[in-house]
Amino acid sequence: MAMTSDRASPLDSTPASRSRSSGLLLEPRDGRFGAAAFQTNGSSTLTIGPTSRAYLEALADLTERWERGETPGAELYLDGLSDWTASQAVELIYREFRLAEVAGRRPSPDAFLARFPEHREALETLLRLDGACSDSLLRRLSKPRDDDALLPRVGDEIGPYILKRELGRGGFARVFLAEQADLEYRLVVVKISTRPTREPWLLARARHANIVEIVSHAEVDDGALQMICMPFRGGATLSAILGRRRERPTLKNSDRRLLDDLDAVAAPEYPATQPARPARELLRTMTDVRAFASIVARLAEALDHAYSQGVAHGDVKPSNILLTADGVPMLLDFNLAQDWSFHDPESPVEDPGGTLAYMAPERLRALAATSLKRRRREPIDSQGPTPPDATAAGPHRADVYSLGMVLLEAVAGWSPTDDDADGREPGPAGRWAFGEAAERYAAIRERGAAEVVRRAEQSGGATVPPALRSILTHCLEADPSARYGRALELAEDLDRWRADRPLAFAPEPSRRRAIGRWTRRNRRGVAIAAFAVTLSTLTAAVFIVQGSRAMAVALEHHAVDHLALSWDDVASPAFHYQRPGFPSPRGRDSVEETGSALRALKDYKILESGDWREQDNYRFLPAADRDDLELWLVEQTFRACRALANRPDSPDDWLRARTLIDRVCGAAAPRVLAALRNRLDGQLATVGVATATRPDSVPASPCVEEYLQGVAAELDDGAAAGRGDGKPGMKLLDPKADPWADVRQVENPDAGLTTALEHYRRLLSMRPDSFWGHYRSATIAFRLRRWAEAAAGIETCLRGRPNNPILHGFLATCLFNLDRSHAALAASNRALDAAPDHAEFVQTRAFIRAGLPESGGLEADIRRYEMLKSLIPESFFRSPPIMDLANPIAASVPASRRGMPLARPRKSRPAAGESSQDSEEIDPGELTARAVLAAKIRQGGKIAIAAGEIDKILAIDPLYIVARIDHMCLAIETRRFNDARDDLDLILDDPRLIEYVVSSVHRAEALFDASRCLAVEGEVGDALRLAKKTLKLILAAGKSSGRAYYTVAAVESLAARTEPNWIPSAADHLRLAIAANRDYEQWFLQDEAFTPVRIPIRAILNSKKGR
Repeated sequence: MAMTSDRASPLDSTPASRSRSSGLLLEPRDGRFGAAAFQTNGSSTLTIGPTSRAYLEALADLTERWERGETPGAELYLDGLSDWTASQAVELIYREFRLAEVAGRRPSPDAFLARFPEHREALETLLRLDGACSDSLLRRLSKPRDDDALLPRVGDEIGPYILKRELGRGGFARVFLAEQADLEYRLVVVKISTRPTREPWLLARARHANIVEIVSHAEVDDGALQMICMPFRGGATLSAILGRRRERPTLKNSDRRLLDDLDAVAAPEYPATQPARPARELLRTMTDVRAFASIVARLAEALDHAYSQGVAHGDVKPSNILLTADGVPMLLDFNLAQDWSFHDPESPVEDPGGTLAYMAPERLRALAATSLKRRRREPIDSQGPTPPDATAAGPHRADVYSLGMVLLEAVAGWSPTDDDADGREPGPAGRWAFGEAAERYAAIRERGAAEVVRRAEQSGGATVPPALRSILTHCLEADPSARYGRALELAEDLDRWRADRPLAFAPEPSRRRAIGRWTRRNRRGVAIAAFAVTLSTLTAAVFIVQGSRAMAVALEHHAVDHLALSWDDVASPAFHYQRPGFPSPRGRDSVEETGSALRALKDYKILESGDWREQDNYRFLPAADRDDLELWLVEQTFRACRALANRPDSPDDWLRARTLIDRVCGAAAPRVLAALRNRLDGQLATVGVATATRPDSVPASPCVEEYLQGVAAELDDGAAAGRGDGKPGMKLLDPKADPWADVRQVENPDAGLTTALEHYRRLLSMRPDSFWGHYRSATIAFRLRRWAEAAAGIETCLRGRPNNPILHGFLATCLFNLDRSHAALAASNRALDAAPDHAEFVQTRAFIRAGLPESGGLEADIRRYEMLKSLIPESFFRSPPIMDLANPIAASVPASRRGMPLARPRKSRPAAGESSQDSEEIDPGELTARAVLAAKIRQGGKIAIAAGEIDKILAIDPLYIVARIDHMCLAIETRRFNDARDDLDLILDDPRLIEYVVSSVHRAEALFDASRCLAVEGEVGDALRLAKKTLKLILAAGKSSGRAYYTVAAVESLAARTEPNWIPSAADHLRLAIAANRDYEQWFLQDEAFTPVRIPIRAILNSKKGR
């Protein structure tokens, strides 16, 4: 199975594209996939960029629509997409041609050439070669597909995954429990399907705590199969749990056996849930009916989140719901999900199908109508069946209906398939039976929600509580507009019912009259019951208190777990990871900063109505965590509102920011936010927008004041210094800038950091255990290069959050800068244990190992980092190991590949006659970090490995001057003077050489040392060229020139050993060096470069002194 870069499409099907595929072959155990192409796109391998993603989605959508009988043209996808390459456009056109052939339309090549004249030459060649490619992916579409034969079996190996056990299967897919061989044989879930879909991208977009996470995805066997890898969380599907419960029926709503049923059918490979997780403990405190309500509420939140991301699930049912061994419900299988994030809200949404028993009536009716038209051979609308509510909100309301059916099945002990006369779903061969079944289901569902609930209770033999029945009735209304408008409303009502609070959206059941009648008929019994209740009140109170305490503990665990997901995930935007090779923490641009802040506020429901401090995930946190969370959320408010305020001519954004400040702080706004609010009032007044009258100001918490003042000072914000206009300076670090290219002269650049550090220290004097006070102080200490102080601060943070991988990685960098290599290695290993696929942690460990005497693991870390980041050309994964130490650079890359295309090409100006290419820029900071790593490896004496690293950098960017100079120095060291001369010519002609020279003293010294080495080896001409060019640049930049003059004098003295004419010039340059710094006179007396000519040079110096 071949791994290819993102420059080749995973659905390559043309003759031209097939010739590009190459790579490593991995043989599975039974050989059935021996020639398959394994093209990975996950976080742990080569990635696919946005253009390739759009291209794959277009191919999949075009194929699906032709298979449904529609006839869309390639123009539908090509119009308005200027960032597609010509080859991708041609492959999409060719896909339409082949699909038309499969459909029996006999497309005319001439007609296609006439439709696309701009691609005529390539398309004509491709159509002419069409008959010679009998093994292409599209030609398989013309033959009957045996999906079962294509799918793998237990024991097969696909890439690093060894299939151990089949977990489930469908018509076109199999799900396996697998071992990942390249990561300690950890257990993962692998889904293999014969039909490529958009499921991987939709899962990545709809990421949520209650939606299964995608680890990676790949195209297998030349695109015949699609593979999705997901984490293994144990547990079982809800359908398995409900099946066990139907075997052991009960009539009690007070049963508490859900966790027992889960453990009985759970996957045995998952380790025992000890210690118990908060979600399990929360379920253990509830009756089964309330537990199912809680599970469905969390799933409703997940559906609503997916809806906000433009995704509708389309097939919600118990077999697509996982209850993990830890008690967390998760949505599975987005195979039929719809993506309408860019859909026109006025146009209909096509129905992809699904499971009839759980489908909403409007979808059932539309599918039945379409089936009937096909049976009568009547024309079908090209958009497919369109339910009455076929706008963008329609699929979401249908998902809400399906989720209601799942809840009804769980609490009533009944199966929706009981409504079908045959008691089963139609098979794939029964097209007409499918339509008839959809008609039967629709007829039953359209009788009304109350009838559906009544039939379920009667069939299952259970009674649904009245308020829950009201929720289910509202959820299962036949009219979509009468249901819950959003799944979040369903979650709200379910949580209210569990807490015995009034419902917010469904009507309250009225039992007042029934209770009055029952009381009048049983007055004596009521009196006796009242007396009994009085006697039992004290006893009941004891149990209530105990239950309340258990609930409080469970809610606290849940809140702490939620905070850990927000802060301790390796992808958390709360922290800026710092690794070796970067002198200061990397920043984010304003768009990313704003989006990150708003997501954090949304996660804690600050953007919603009500007091956010009353939310369970905030209120039930321990006091210290709650205080830290408040600081962080107020900071995110400041960042978001400041960014919104800076948007020009955006009154709506200004009003959003103004409202957000009032929601978060009210009258107790810190001075920084109060100044920003005043500024927003002024901006809104200029456009005639009146703001609400503010209440009297209340002093904010001193801790919040100091912290926010420190954040503002870090960002060089004028509000922190009390500037009259209150406008922020917007000094953000550029995430794409070379962090070492600090050539600008800034007056007192550390003033803002020092001011911020004073605020954080005052915060710590009031609250010594403040996590964010210690963390932000540590980041400032790092930027000021106070490594020990930074390490101490991060170690304090780790005592509060020991499972945070970013903090462990940050600590590793601090210890590395303190030359505590073994402690740094241990910290980086802890970071990688928590996040093994995080490339930056791998590179940090490579930096540390580069400084150790032994080289064990260094090359493995370098290769893994390159694989995870996809930063170098594909050939480096296949190049032989470096063995020729006499010529280490030439051994790392074949000469024929030095000008090869790059995995991520840099943006460059097109040559004459070439078209402009808008490709992604290479991060220069990334290249600089690799250059610093190569220098560290070279200092450790590992010359061959360092040479290979430098050569890789030049393969990525041949014009990168730092690596080019290192390449020259290595060539001089290995006496390859022709190669060194070639490098020197490029270096001296590079206009960026002046930036290199003046950016760092160490960089200028590298050029001085290279000049001396060339002179010592007899290459005097090249040595003088380099030394004098460096001197010229230093003088032009106004930098200290003493070392430059001294180097030129030393080189000329070495030349004077054979050419005495150089002696006067050497004496003049030495005199200028001594004039700049008297220490150079002592250097002159001890430097061996002057030994043969020291006496005449000294005589010239003395004679000029006498004058």
